[in-house]
Amino acid sequence: MHGEELEIARRLGAAIWIADALAHLGRAMFLSDDLTGARSRLEEAVETAGECAEKAVFPLLTLAELALRARRPDDALAAVARVRLVAGAYRILQVEARCLEAAAWALLGRHPAAETALREIVCDADRYELRPTRWRAGLDLAELLRARGADDEGRREARDVRARLEAFGHELPDALARTFRQSALVLRASALASAATT
Repeated sequence: MHGEELEIARRLGAAIWIADALAHLGRAMFLSDDLTGARSRLEEAVETAGECAEKAVFPLLTLAELALRARRPDDALAAVARVRLVAGAYRILQVEARCLEAAAWALLGRHPAAETALREIVCDADRYELRPTRWRAGLDLAELLRARGADDEGRREARDVRARLEAFGHELPDALARTFRQSALVLRASALASAATT
């Protein structure tokens, strides 16, 4: 579907639509673990966006996620820095960028800075009702807490996230709820919530 979207956008010749189609295709490839293909499409989306900087935000956020998955925190931080330049006053996007930045800091071993940032992000995500960001930041915080030996606090945070995920799952139709319960995010929350003391 995204490939067809890109083909149509290229025929129409509008850079904004082409950038969107590339970003959608790149995101889909990232979610299916084709990191090489995803990176190529996302970088092309950013380049194609050109002067319409807003169209570069989402592909840049995905490039940061991709860099984290590939354990390249410096590349993630570079993508976040570019998001900050183009996202401007979009507070929600800035919170998402900070979440990715904190994850990069954690990979670089800057645990105190990452923990402080994640606590702030958790509060901001609650304030603005950014559920997916809140879930990810909460689990990242739980992992950091456990890494520094605060097992009980880490488990409490993971249990809180698991409860939020379960509540969200109850809002979904049955078929979607079953798929959601098997998602990597839910499985990660369950593992962290029930992990034994280190």
